[in-house]
Amino acid sequence: MKGIVRSVTSGGSCVRAKCCGARAWKRSYTCGRRNSRPDMGSRMGKIRALLRDFWGVTVSAGGLAQGLTRLGAYFADEVEHIQQALRRSAVVNADETGLRVAGSAQWLWVFMSDVLTLAQVEASRGQDVVLKTLGPDFSGVLGCDFYAAYNALECPKQRCLVHLLRAVREALQVYEQRPGRKPQFLLDLKAWIKAALDLGCRRATLSQQSFEQERDLLEEQLQHLLYSRVTNADGLRLRLRLWRNCEELLTFLYTAGVDGSNNQVERAIRPIVAHRRMNGGHRSPRGANALAAILSVYRSCQQQGRDFIRTGMDIVTRHLHGLPPGVLVPDS
Repeated sequence: MKGIVRSVTSGGSCVRAKCCGARAWKRSYTCGRRNSRPDMGSRMGKIRALLRDFWGVTVSAGGLAQGLTRLGAYFADEVEHIQQALRRSAVVNADETGLRVAGSAQWLWVFMSDVLTLAQVEASRGQDVVLKTLGPDFSGVLGCDFYAAYNALECPKQRCLVHLLRAVREALQVYEQRPGRKPQFLLDLKAWIKAALDLGCRRATLSQQSFEQERDLLEEQLQHLLYSRVTNADGLRLRLRLWRNCEELLTFLYTAGVDGSNNQVERAIRPIVAHRRMNGGHRSPRGANALAAILSVYRSCQQQGRDFIRTGMDIVTRHLHGLPPGVLVPDS
């Protein structure tokens, strides 16, 4: 196998590593696995310091960036395999966040099942990305926020109740320093969201009959909220949101394996947000796509309880030998 690590220079020094692709990557990653996880957006300087302190390897920032970009390319086939598996999943959660790439505004999309994660950088935030990723025939349940792009799929959906609760709390903050009572509709909506999420948490402890009774009560309360008298602008806006998505708020109480929130995928995106705040973005599309590919494999390993180093070595080895992907999705 052809080595992926050749000469790296910094400050006039030069180190040459002669080892195969998978082994070279393992050595460079192992030294920083405890202090620099690939999803935490560590600065290049920190990773270079770890390589220098643990292994005595001096590497330039450019050489390190090229190595990570190459690793992302080695992961590309496995990431595509993950996408095909997500299209067959029963439940997928999705979210997106802004990302600067080569000075332009782009978007990082993350799609997650219970065992797989797909991260990809796209120039669009529109429904075309949702259709391209999951396919127009996706028949599973899509967990998402209230962003309209997800309406492109006609599959069952679970809108994030935590997003809705956050919007209600923000609306109530306006009335904190005002005299008089807070709008009753906002208070009732906040109590209803909390009751729905609480019922989802208590589902395993209730009998089927008790669970269905509480669920039916929530449905009745939702109908009451839809027809409540609302006079303030925030209440009208939130009630309109209820009307538009009333059939997609309690899906998690009817379908097993569905969460009432989108917290899982938001936690996957959070490190990218931290990386964006520290570094401002990516200088090239290749670097951004490499980070997305590494994040996809790393998060999938976490979900499956796999060791990232061993799994990454398997993926790189299969790629260098021309073998088909399938390390993270072996049964597909």
